[in-house]
Amino acid sequence: MRVLYLSKLDIYGFKSFADRINVDFDAGMTAIVGPNGCGKTNIVDAVRWAIGEQKASVLRSSTMENVIFNGTKDRKPLGYAEVSLTIQNTKGILPSEYTEIKITRRCFRDGASNYMLNGVNCRLKDITSLFMDTGMGSDAYSVIELKMVNEILSHRTQDRRKLFEEASGITKYKERRREALYKLEVARENINEANIEIRNRQRTVNAYERIAQKQQEAKEVSVKLKEIEIEYHTRAFSKLIDETKSIEEELKGKETRREKLQESLNENENIIEKYKTELSATESRLNESRDKLNNINLQINELQTSVSIAEQRIKYLEENIDRFKREKIEIESEIVRLASRKTEIEDKIVILKNTIELMEDSKVTKKSALEETEINVKTSKDELKDLTVKHAASAKTLHEKRSEYEIIKNRLGDQITRCSKLADDNIVNINKVAEFDSDMRAAESNLNTLKDELTKMNSEFDEQKRLKDNYSSELQKLEKEIIYKKHEADKLKNKIEFQTNLLENFDDYSEGIKYLVKEKNEKGASVVIDKLEVEDKFKIAIETALGEISNYLIVNDLDAAENFIKILTHDQKGKVTFIIRDQLYNTTMNIFQEEFPEILNHEGVYGWADRFIKCPDEFLMLYKYLLDEFIIVENIDIARKLSRDNFIKFITLDGDIITNSFLRAGSKTNVETLKIGREKLIAELQGQISKIESTIAEENIRLAELKNSFAGIDINIRQNRLQEKRSEVLTAENKLQQVQYQKSETNKLIAHYKQENDDLNASNKELSDKMDSLITEIESAENVKYQREKELEHFTTELENLADKLTSQREEYNSFNIEITKLKAELSNLDNEHYRTEESITSRKNNIEARALECNEYETEIRKLTAEIESYNQDNTVNGLKPRLKILELEKAGVESDFSLIRSEYEVKRSMVDKVEGEQKSLRSDRDNIIDFIHRNEMKLTKDRLEIKEHKDRVREEYEFEIDYTVFEDAEIFDLIKAKAEVDRLKNKLRTLGGSGQLELNLYEQEKQELEKLSDERNDLVKAEADLISLIDEINKTAQNKFTETFEQIRQNFMAIFKELFLEGDESDLRLVIDPDNPDPLDAKIDIIAKPRGKRPQLIDLLSGGEKTLTAIALLFAIYQVKPSPFCILDEVDAPLDDANIDRFIKIIRKFAEDTQFIIVTHNKRTMEAADSMYGVTMAEQGISTIVNVKFNDQKIAS
Repeated sequence: MRVLYLSKLDIYGFKSFADRINVDFDAGMTAIVGPNGCGKTNIVDAVRWAIGEQKASVLRSSTMENVIFNGTKDRKPLGYAEVSLTIQNTKGILPSEYTEIKITRRCFRDGASNYMLNGVNCRLKDITSLFMDTGMGSDAYSVIELKMVNEILSHRTQDRRKLFEEASGITKYKERRREALYKLEVARENINEANIEIRNRQRTVNAYERIAQKQQEAKEVSVKLKEIEIEYHTRAFSKLIDETKSIEEELKGKETRREKLQESLNENENIIEKYKTELSATESRLNESRDKLNNINLQINELQTSVSIAEQRIKYLEENIDRFKREKIEIESEIVRLASRKTEIEDKIVILKNTIELMEDSKVTKKSALEETEINVKTSKDELKDLTVKHAASAKTLHEKRSEYEIIKNRLGDQITRCSKLADDNIVNINKVAEFDSDMRAAESNLNTLKDELTKMNSEFDEQKRLKDNYSSELQKLEKEIIYKKHEADKLKNKIEFQTNLLENFDDYSEGIKYLVKEKNEKGASVVIDKLEVEDKFKIAIETALGEISNYLIVNDLDAAENFIKILTHDQKGKVTFIIRDQLYNTTMNIFQEEFPEILNHEGVYGWADRFIKCPDEFLMLYKYLLDEFIIVENIDIARKLSRDNFIKFITLDGDIITNSFLRAGSKTNVETLKIGREKLIAELQGQISKIESTIAEENIRLAELKNSFAGIDINIRQNRLQEKRSEVLTAENKLQQVQYQKSETNKLIAHYKQENDDLNASNKELSDKMDSLITEIESAENVKYQREKELEHFTTELENLADKLTSQREEYNSFNIEITKLKAELSNLDNEHYRTEESITSRKNNIEARALECNEYETEIRKLTAEIESYNQDNTVNGLKPRLKILELEKAGVESDFSLIRSEYEVKRSMVDKVEGEQKSLRSDRDNIIDFIHRNEMKLTKDRLEIKEHKDRVREEYEFEIDYTVFEDAEIFDLIKAKAEVDRLKNKLRTLGGSGQLELNLYEQEKQELEKLSDERNDLVKAEADLISLIDEINKTAQNKFTETFEQIRQNFMAIFKELFLEGDESDLRLVIDPDNPDPLDAKIDIIAKPRGKRPQLIDLLSGGEKTLTAIALLFAIYQVKPSPFCILDEVDAPLDDANIDRFIKIIRKFAEDTQFIIVTHNKRTMEAADSMYGVTMAEQGISTIVNVKFNDQKIAS
């Protein structure tokens, strides 16, 4: 069964179709015909355009706007073109739930265009996705033009491979692989960026990790917090106990009130129960009365129904009795008529029997005479048959001799003509060989010239490609360097921001120093570390040596220190350690740096620490004092060696401190966390950023220059020219091979013709002798035939006379026999009619008797029904239906009166119950309110008891102290909320003590979380990279398997169909040529082998136009067998075929038309005759195409 796929095509304003046309396609084979230039191929272009074709060149236009009707001398141009394609999706080939899909495409002159799917706007991607791997896309094998035959068979295999990929369904796999490769490249770039960010973040985390420190002031705050918190919990504990006592007393009063209300509710319940008992009894009486009334109504209805049924039955019976009396009169009259007919039939039967007996005697005499004549005719026929056989044998012999003579005569004439033609052809072929020699020399010369040009162009192309590859490599390298330097600049900016925050906000100083120096901006106080300048090499060693002292404040005298302490105490800003300069200089400084010269001269020892600092002169003695015990050495091994047997503190460049009995060492100190030279560090970082940004600007200029140079090399043009030159070389080689082949074939033909001429001359002599012998034999056969004809004529005349006599006797006997048969049939009919008449009389008599019995039964039933309706018993008691009905109606009136009285009594008692229940509802509401109050206060009491326990447990757990109930005189005015706030404040202060330790710890945790998050993201990216690689491998494997399997199926189909289109012995094959450098079968070359019988072409291009077309058709239908396209449009592909090949072409089209709809643009009459329907395209008006439709199945013509 054929399934229609492409059902309708609507065109408006597309190319030459200025008016809107509708083309309804049928199943099977549709032909589109018309003269050249009338617009047949425009229909093919319209279908191709509607399903998403984007190349204007494929549509034979320079731009897409050219497909819009451009007007004629009598018509104006149109503003847009529109094509709608309706596809029947009954097999579900397209991935859509609709069974009918309409695709519309519009294009406007301003360049705008849009697609619609079943009237809804959509994207081009939706259209291509819809047709992907179905064989119906714009670049699939559903639309084939004549020029595509050469493209399919050309040496370029890209077009050919597209067909195989579409058939195997791997287009979507290649698209997925392309997307996966792009995602893989993006993932790898993201991994590189993540690694850079992780390294930067790791440095910041390491810096914060080393900053957090605790403060001594935490102890004092802890003591004060304990005192205030215990008092707060004791007061709260005592207040809650007082509240619980008050709540318990109030609950007792409410409980007493609830019990009284419950007693009243119980009393009312008893009253309600009593009323409900009485109400229940009344309700029972009311139900009994209602049931009695319902029973009486039911009996009345039953009696009324019975009376109505009986009266209707009496009426029906009386009507039947009247009808039966009328029918009796009619039946008696019919019996009299039938008796008269019976007597008449009996008389006719007696007469017919006598006539039949007389005619039977005459029949026997006539039959004897007829049998004698038949014997004489049979004897004459046998003698004539023998004579006819002898005559036929002689005539056959004569015919055979004459036929043999004519065959030999014609053969001899043909051979003589053939000898003459062979001689002429050999002269022509000898001239051709000379021409071929000349053509070969010209072709060889042209081929050598083209090869030299190709070699030169190859060298130029390779040089340009190498230059462009170098530019590409340099561009990638420069872009990566710019990205890396931008990352470096961002890292430096983050460091500057971090150092600036520390410098401006004093975040790594204690709260007191931050408050005095930054917020209060107090003069006369400076931090120890701020007055120092140290060489970069010794910064870590000097700051580590100062240790906690680096955070001390230097003041001039004790008064200044006390003034600052008052400010800190008043504003509650923590504690600060002060160095009082005048007090320090009044003490004795034991500076003994002149000792231990042997240590200072040791290799790896730099000297005393104070030798490597710079500071104002007034602070020099202070720093000498602070650094007096420290010697700076190269590393920890030297320090350990020199620290034996002395009290000197050795400090390494990395900040490790070693003495005879003390060691402070660990990981390397982060330079960015140092406080010394922070402003200088910021300036250096800014200088580095400026240098990097300058370098980036220079590299961007270089990048732009490289891009311009890269863009300036258009390798595609050179590649196209190179490809064109290769095509010219290949064409020249093909031409040379073709000339060589033609010369070889012509020489073979000359030799063949000479041999054939010799053979023909020998055969001509034999045939001439044979003809002379046959002439004598023919004359003898003609004499025998004449003698047989004379004898046959005599016997034929005699037999004809006997046959005439036999015919006359046979006709007379048959006529007599027919008359006898008619009389017997008439007698049989009269007997049957006599029997039926007797049966009718008997039946009617029985019917009268039956009807009489039925009337008697009906009268009896009428009397019985009348008695049932109106009768009385012998004692005058009621028995009939109507009297009983009157009694029941009287009884019903009394019951209704009793029912009304009982219902009134019930309603009075019901109102009393409702009144008491209303009082109950009010009492229950009061009781529920009291219960709710008790519940809320019990909940509050429970909450207070839990809080009491919580206060005791918290003090016990935190301070190991038991609190008891205490009466406070100021309990009424004491503010517990303020006390709680003070406790919270002290706790918060306790958490923030120790400089910025807590702050830095939070920053450290935050930065660490960010680092972990980045690491997780990097791991996810690595996993995604592995998943993408696995996906690409899986896609490649699946696509390769599908392609290989499909290729083998197409190959087997191609070989089978090729033999159908050519001859059984012709050879064909498909080969997959794998490149050793690229073993992927998806990129392999596909070779077509086609060798018709008698030809062994080296290249497929050497085949004739018709052979190429048949080979391409074989390949297309081999693909169709694997994956049929629902419809196929062929544009003049049958043009190169002769009549014999056209028949093969039509035969295979018919074979595949069971599953595929074919639309063929053709000029061939045989193709038109084979079509199921045909559309004619013509131009009634110059430049405007119109359509005429012819359906051959019903010869219906529409235009």
